[in-house]
Amino acid sequence: MGELTSKKFWGDAVVRAIRTMAQAAVGAIGAGAVLSDVDWLYVVSASATAGLVSVLMSIDRIGSAATPAAQIPATTQVPTEKEGGSHGDDV
Repeated sequence: MGELTSKKFWGDAVVRAIRTMAQAAVGAIGAGAVLSDVDWLYVVSASATAGLVSVLMSIDRIGSAATPAAQIPATTQVPTEKEGGSHGDDV
């Protein structure tokens, strides 16, 4: 419970929420062909919802043994054919 009251936790949660909101806004704005065609109410609504979900997920992670996202490798090595992988043509 102490983590929920720490400044570091809330600072990190707010930064993640702002980034998530910005990503949602870019996606929603990108859906409009021209800026004058953008549904700004939708952009604000989608961004706010994404930010709220981000904060709730941050709270949910408190005390979990899950690996922090920053420690998850960006890429995963795919096994070669020698290692038992496939060419991808057997899909």
